[in-house]
Amino acid sequence: KLFDGQLTTFKNLDQLTSQLDYFLSHEDETRARAKILREIVLERHTIKKRQEIIRHYGECGDVVI
Repeated sequence: KLFDGQLTTFKNLDQLTSQLDYFLSHEDETRARAKILREIVLERHTIKKRQEIIRHYGECGDVVI
């Protein structure tokens, strides 16, 4: 959800190994996905965005520290 389905996950060592083999053998796709993920991080995961989230929850009284 946070990364628009671009972030690969795994549940066990076999899945990890399989995914590593795939991405190592598909260099163009790996680079394209890395570029998309980098853009998502730079756009959405900033200090300003974190401040907005903290401020929002602080105003709602829902912050647990």
